[in-house]
Amino acid sequence: MARRIFTFEGGDGSGKSTLYRHLLSFLQNERKTTSVFEYKEPGGSVLGQTCRARLIEAGKPEEPGICLGFEASLFWTGRFQNFHQFSRELAAVEDGVVLTDRSFASSVAYQIYGRQSFRMHQLFDFMLESLLGELVQVVPDVELYHFFVATTPEVAAKRRQGRGADDGPEQFNQLKFQQRVFAGFNIFFEELAMGMHTVPGLRVHKAFLLDGDQSEHEVWVQARHALLTIGV
Repeated sequence: MARRIFTFEGGDGSGKSTLYRHLLSFLQNERKTTSVFEYKEPGGSVLGQTCRARLIEAGKPEEPGICLGFEASLFWTGRFQNFHQFSRELAAVEDGVVLTDRSFASSVAYQIYGRQSFRMHQLFDFMLESLLGELVQVVPDVELYHFFVATTPEVAAKRRQGRGADDGPEQFNQLKFQQRVFAGFNIFFEELAMGMHTVPGLRVHKAFLLDGDQSEHEVWVQARHALLTIGV
């Protein structure tokens, strides 16, 4: 039996949410997994939805904008609440899976690299250590996996244009911003592969890099191969 968390990371238009839906369907319909807990960031809880609503308001032209510290605190507030909830849901079952659309890698990519605020690194490291420390206390045998859908910003931009209006902050649609975000994701997952961004007691913490420029079907095939390596 296993208790696993899968996060889905990537820029806007990368296809991470589509992959999320594929894995959810696979677990429920083919693997017949009875305990699948669904989350997203920002959101996933009542408190998270409140944080998301404030972020959307702050991104509107008529708003004066939001300072980076407040933005980061809103994301981390919702994230701690999500982890608090789903860690206890996992601990209550023998075999369970959490799926979360975005997680802490997005804070590195968006708040640190996208916003070019490298002074936030220390805050991120402190918050992540606290977050994962609490997780392993509640669910000692948890396995944490990340799917990074590495879609180049130019391809992602075309996809966003095809789907119409987006309710996110306006700057998220700027190509240069998304290029910095893409670089941030790559750096984070390179560091994770070198043993960074983890805590003692977290026995499995790894990422799967997927070529998001491929078709939806091909991305899912890549993900299925990754899942086979961990017995899913």
